[in-house]
Amino acid sequence: MLVVLGVIALLIALGFTFSAFSRQTGLDVYRQVDTLRARWLARGALAKAFLLLRREMEAHYYTWTYPEQRVGALVPEQFAGTLGDGTWKIVSVQPLTFRRGDSTIGPYRNRPYRLHGESLGYYDVYRVVTEGYIPRTSTGARLTSLVKVIRRRVVPQ
Repeated sequence: MLVVLGVIALLIALGFTFSAFSRQTGLDVYRQVDTLRARWLARGALAKAFLLLRREMEAHYYTWTYPEQRVGALVPEQFAGTLGDGTWKIVSVQPLTFRRGDSTIGPYRNRPYRLHGESLGYYDVYRVVTEGYIPRTSTGARLTSLVKVIRRRVVPQ
């Protein structure tokens, strides 16, 4: 009788352990899926930042930054939005600068663009920071990218 009660208690303990482990594994799967979705939302925000940056460059606003300036027809709704059950946001678009101790190198703006010793125009390097967030599991992703914009000089023929 005592052996049977011991076996039953052992089976109950193993059942609780298995249940807790499988529930935690299921939550981890949801969290990993939402992490991937948040990364994709951040990449979508980066693609939107590319479009906004290109539009501003085509309008000859070469010194445009975000959030300091909102030039032209840009409205705040273009810098954040929802997709599905997640949100995306463009945090900043700034020219690249390096800090070494007390000195600052940059910003990388209006640098001469040369190819094989021939001057072809100018280039800028921007640091674009975007975020994606899934509220279901409170999972977010932050993406920092460097974007090199080459403005080639067009010579009429």
